[in-house]
Amino acid sequence: MEIEHQAFDRDPTLKELLSATLIRPLQPPLNLLLDNCWQIEDTGGTILMQGTQAPPPNSPRTPLQLEIDLLGTLVSPATENLRNGAAQLLMRVLAERWRYLISADLHTEVVSSDYAELQRRHDALQASEARYRELSASLERRVAEQVSLIEHQQRELYHADKLASVGQLAAGVAHEINNPIGFVRSNLSSARHYTTTLTEFLQGLQAFGIDNQHPLWQQHDLDFVLQDMLDLMQECQEGIDRVAHIVADLKAFSAVDIEGMTAADVGELIRTACRFAQMQLNRPDGIITLNLPDLPALPCQAAAIGQAILHLVTNALQAIDDQGQVTVSAHANASALSILVEDTGSGIPAEFQPRIFDPFFTTRAVGQGKGLGLTVCRDVATAHGGRVEFTSTPGAGSRFALILPFNPDPPE
Repeated sequence: MEIEHQAFDRDPTLKELLSATLIRPLQPPLNLLLDNCWQIEDTGGTILMQGTQAPPPNSPRTPLQLEIDLLGTLVSPATENLRNGAAQLLMRVLAERWRYLISADLHTEVVSSDYAELQRRHDALQASEARYRELSASLERRVAEQVSLIEHQQRELYHADKLASVGQLAAGVAHEINNPIGFVRSNLSSARHYTTTLTEFLQGLQAFGIDNQHPLWQQHDLDFVLQDMLDLMQECQEGIDRVAHIVADLKAFSAVDIEGMTAADVGELIRTACRFAQMQLNRPDGIITLNLPDLPALPCQAAAIGQAILHLVTNALQAIDDQGQVTVSAHANASALSILVEDTGSGIPAEFQPRIFDPFFTTRAVGQGKGLGLTVCRDVATAHGGRVEFTSTPGAGSRFALILPFNPDPPE
């Protein structure tokens, strides 16, 4: 909306001053004074008002002025006094009209100026609000992007933690493999030497027809050689079996050849995780007690469940000393399977218990823990529609339960 107005300090015109509302009341007195024979012209000669009779040509003319400005002319054959009187009346009326117009224009200009200022401020506020909305939307987008980035990086860290765990396991496995491979190689070397000796001896027997009482047989103690060779071969077989068992455990634990949800043997996952945890922390045999009844197969991602169990068992082993004990048990009902990991360690301080599932929260020394183990357990359980519950008494140990439903609800 715009307010139309004219500048109050302009020069007036006779046509502007003689509005229709002014002409009607002026007509009767001018007719009376000038005997109905008169007309008013502007400076251009245009007739703006006239009586009932047009004045004859060459009638006398009286100027109409506003201060020093000539507005027009009053034309009438009336006497000079009457013309001057009528002109004075007109000029007074026109002066009053001009003062009214000046006041009105001044008021309009002030109102228009105030309105324009208000409109400018309104536009500025609207522009500021638009910038605020744009900034708010941009900030929301950036926050959403940062949250998405943090979630992505967190998942990457979870994955990196899993890979780090597998790497630690691989190091322990390599150490375990080196031992059996070492004595297998040593024993096989001895076996080859014994075989060579035996071959030479047998060749000698065949050449001379001498039985096992011959000094040559006794010299090489071939009775012992033959027996020891059997023992060596048995040890080699045990070593090879041990290597195969370790590799099979690693393959089963990492589930490298299984994708998606499969029916997993949870009991075997628990046993494998416990063996790996003991190897990682170099803990003695017997420190973990297993109480595993026959369990139904669980539809799950075996590698993820194995990782979660490994984290729980590792935490339990780290919480105890060599005289402590970790008990791992499991049971199933119609709807869910529960895996329980209990330790007789130091427990979790009460002030830390609300935060133990927070990413990167750890009570261990710098470099000894990433603070992601229990977070991974919780996320694995959530991804399978389950949950992780715990109780802990400072100084008396902790008990963690990984509860997994057989028919999980689809994740939201």
